[in-house]
Amino acid sequence: MPGSLTPAYVVGVASRLSVQAMSFAQIMIASRFLDLSEFGVYALAWAVAVIFNTFLFTGYYHALLRSQDFEADRDTTFWVIATLGACGAIVLGGIGLAIGGGPGAIGTTFLLLAGFPLLRAPTSWNEAILLRRRRVRTVSTYVVVGEILATTVVYLGLKAGLGIPALVLGRYVAAGSDLVLTTLLVRCRPVFHFDRAAILRGWNTARPLWIASGVGMFSNYGADLILGAFLNPAAVGAYRGGARMSQTVADLVMQPIEMLSWSRFSRLEKEGKSAELREAWLQTIALGAASVWPILLSFALFAEDIVSLIFADIWGPVAPILVIMSGARAIYFLSILLEPTMVCRDRGRAQLLTRGFGAIVLLVSLLAFGRNNGEAAAYAYGLTALTVAVISMWLMMAELGISLLRVLRAFVPAVTITLLCLAVTLATVDVRAMMGQLPAFVASVAVLATLWAGSIALFIRFRLLVLPTS
Repeated sequence: MPGSLTPAYVVGVASRLSVQAMSFAQIMIASRFLDLSEFGVYALAWAVAVIFNTFLFTGYYHALLRSQDFEADRDTTFWVIATLGACGAIVLGGIGLAIGGGPGAIGTTFLLLAGFPLLRAPTSWNEAILLRRRRVRTVSTYVVVGEILATTVVYLGLKAGLGIPALVLGRYVAAGSDLVLTTLLVRCRPVFHFDRAAILRGWNTARPLWIASGVGMFSNYGADLILGAFLNPAAVGAYRGGARMSQTVADLVMQPIEMLSWSRFSRLEKEGKSAELREAWLQTIALGAASVWPILLSFALFAEDIVSLIFADIWGPVAPILVIMSGARAIYFLSILLEPTMVCRDRGRAQLLTRGFGAIVLLVSLLAFGRNNGEAAAYAYGLTALTVAVISMWLMMAELGISLLRVLRAFVPAVTITLLCLAVTLATVDVRAMMGQLPAFVASVAVLATLWAGSIALFIRFRLLVLPTS
């Protein structure tokens, strides 16, 4: 039934909730032991590591998902991805050696993270195989174990006085857990084999996605790099703190939806079901907006309470950045289906040009005003998100033959729930003022969460929202 609670999506959201809760907890723990400057050192090095990690989980990863000759492409794809992992390790290590420094320095942190891509490469291959087998729930859940272990290690390490290396160790623990679990689940071992034809077939899918991923990573982490170059690690720490909190919330919805979209859109396109693909796009964008917009609004409204109650007082500069980035993430959501839509329709060039233009807008904005401080960098990101969102929606609507009226109708549940959350928050200002900060915050979270969940359930019940399948 289209309106039923589809297990793949429910499990995906529940898993992302657990993972993002762990990520949020790690930032919260770090705020108790590290100042913004120390956190900025880690954030800068981690940003570069994440960029390489993204190249492992796109490109040939998606080429394997779309492969028409899986048996012929499987082994070659593994060694291509493994080679990419080795290149990432060499680059990270090279940066660390070039910068140098003692304990806690940026160069040392790069060196500590150099082995990370080597662990992530085989995990990428394993995950692609699991998705090929349509084991979306498995892919959604295996990361939970690693993040629970990582959070524990981060807390114990910081409490023991390890400092920045505790955060790095947590990443290695999560990566190791992911590798072990996916290897056991796949039960498939690669044979050493390089097939030139397989490499060329994968390249046609990988090339536009890698360029788009590079552009996307610059959009996500370009501000960190620019702030690190023009200001100092403290500015990077403040920006990354606000950006990471908003991203944590957004990823709760965006990652399961994007993962399911690749699986579902690829299958529908291969089966030649254009009408079904159009409906799948509308259902996905409607549910995603209804899920993520009210949450991001709530984070923006209660940013100061979140930072003052959950994080250390010295992290105060993060609050205004969290407000701006929450709005920017809500806008950015409109472009998350660009890659699965355009690539599955063999329009990778259009998607690539869109992301490239967005990168130019971000770079110009950062250099013009975004390099001044964390808030300015957040506004630069927001301007970029708006630009890319408008172009992306126009491209996807034109490619799938969807009218503006149908898109606006799809957003009715999202706008309704978001306005309801805003109205309730504004209507209870006086009541919350009579309560203490902590009780008022807890009560607000409970009320908004109940309102959000109940509204989503009602819209699903009346089939105005549909949970996607794989």
